[in-house]
Amino acid sequence: IYNSRPTYSETNSSKILSPTINTVFTKLNNLNISATEQNNTLASGSSVSPINSFTLSTSALLQMDAPYTNYQTINRTVTESDLQRILFKEPHDGKFVRLIGTGELFGVASDFMWNRLVYGRENGNWIKSYGDNPGDYQIMWPSRISLDQDGNIFVLTNLPRSIWHFHYDESTELVSFVRDISLPGILQAEDFCTDYVNFNPGIFFCSFWIADKAGNAVFNYQDGTNIIKYTSVTDEATGEQISFVEPTSIIINYHGTSSMAIIDSNKKRIIIVNNYTFGANTIMGDVNALMFNDQLNVSLTSIGYFHDTGLWLSDENNGMFHIFDGYYGSGYLGSVRTLENGQTQWTNPKCLTSTYMSLSNGNSNEVITFDKWDYNSGINTYWPNVDCLNLRMFYSPLSPSISLPCAFILATIPTAAMHVWAQIYREDGTSEKLWVPYFAPGLYYPADQTIAAIKPSDLTNRIGKYRARFSLEPIDNQYYGNYQQPTKYYDIWFALPVNGTISEPVFGANNQITWNVNIDMGSGDFSYKWYRQDQGSSLWSEIQNVTSSSCTQPYSNVAFTIRCDITDNFTKCVTSLSKPLNVTVKSGPLTQNETWAGIIQVNGNVIVPNGINLTISNAIIAFNNNSSLVV
Repeated sequence: IYNSRPTYSETNSSKILSPTINTVFTKLNNLNISATEQNNTLASGSSVSPINSFTLSTSALLQMDAPYTNYQTINRTVTESDLQRILFKEPHDGKFVRLIGTGELFGVASDFMWNRLVYGRENGNWIKSYGDNPGDYQIMWPSRISLDQDGNIFVLTNLPRSIWHFHYDESTELVSFVRDISLPGILQAEDFCTDYVNFNPGIFFCSFWIADKAGNAVFNYQDGTNIIKYTSVTDEATGEQISFVEPTSIIINYHGTSSMAIIDSNKKRIIIVNNYTFGANTIMGDVNALMFNDQLNVSLTSIGYFHDTGLWLSDENNGMFHIFDGYYGSGYLGSVRTLENGQTQWTNPKCLTSTYMSLSNGNSNEVITFDKWDYNSGINTYWPNVDCLNLRMFYSPLSPSISLPCAFILATIPTAAMHVWAQIYREDGTSEKLWVPYFAPGLYYPADQTIAAIKPSDLTNRIGKYRARFSLEPIDNQYYGNYQQPTKYYDIWFALPVNGTISEPVFGANNQITWNVNIDMGSGDFSYKWYRQDQGSSLWSEIQNVTSSSCTQPYSNVAFTIRCDITDNFTKCVTSLSKPLNVTVKSGPLTQNETWAGIIQVNGNVIVPNGINLTISNAIIAFNNNSSLVV
């Protein structure tokens, strides 16, 4: 993943503080990642082109063996050899949850073609099914599933279009049918997610969000008592309204509350809404929408959430997951298919799920992906490990908290649940500082995570090159057992952004004026270009043959502004400093003591009366119109 950073200058300062990035063009060549281009067009008109999968480090996803087997992937080979039967015809969706009773992981998957549910428990060492046993309610084409910590199972069935409610009893390890929840007013329910469930004895209440493809809407269903239809989202910051077009997938509250993501537009657009509230037929909040170009043949099958990392959108057609920053709603991060060892992870991924996507009593570190059910792919389980991709520097013109430039260390963090600390070293290798960096996604570029901000006060010397070594360890490493991972180290060299001033002009012989640049921040390896703009002109003329930090120019009876562009050859930062050469016009008798400095134009006789002192210091005096200075 790579998001380019513009070199700072006065001409692009507006981009640096832009609140969102909605268009990202990613180009990869032989797995070498080049710069992306970005603009700040409004969300509904943004697009991604092309989508090539980046190579994910093998440490980003730690694949685990399937429970009670010696296999990494539960596929057709595993089920035929171990169960003497094929477990699935076509696994469509699955969820798992930490049960409130035993605290065990409980998982349910839908088999769309064999009209049944397949379920299992972490410590049960068994796999059971519902829908193909005597006395079971016959489920017609089960698709999407939702679970909660009390063992409530909700299944979206296509014939008839309704949600069937089942319940898993931990004591008997059996699933039973509870009721059929009809969906009045909904034309074609494609996906749903559970918002709230109360399953106490004598009291039952549930709340769902439902994607209605044919109705071009999403519904908030509150147990039949209140069904509210929404046909669009509205960005509260801009007022732009984006209408739903055949929504097929929806997920809510994946990182707490008031977060929502929807797939629509022929499975090519993702709409992310944070801090949502409700208006008349519209959902309002911080909105970011991004459309994949038609020529990419993208088919976004479902939305998952990977352990505080972001939204993972399965793409069956391209055999990959597209990753979005869902927490801050800032947009596209990249796409992934393979690991750095060349291993292809997914063929036709259908979905990704974790307990973050269910009403669970605790968060598991496991993540499960569903793939095409054949001899090579199927269900995979993962632990989120640590990684730090595309580590780089970004130099801001100003810090939000201090009026000085700062150096920001950016990275794409595909797995963020980690302990991070950093050590800064000077260029000679001696230690400068040890500190724990912070994670601040979206501080300047929302599609990245800012993992450290280095202020001038953090360093002993503001001029010089430094090395930061980041140490990363999974937060739950102690629970990985045989899969515990060593601490990973990532180094990056940096320097503070260029900062300085232009001195006051010094006037010499023959009307020569000299300026000097005084730099107090940067790597120490600088280049200089000087420019001059005469009063009344809009053009900057480069001053030839002046490449040092000092510039001398003749005065020619015209006020002008001098400018120096300083390039830090190490950081590639460019800072522009300028200073106007002002002209003071004088004429007539002095009435009080005065000091003349700089450029003085005498346009009429100046008389210094008896008892008045005139002090002249570091000045050029030009007499116009045959004027005189009379003392």
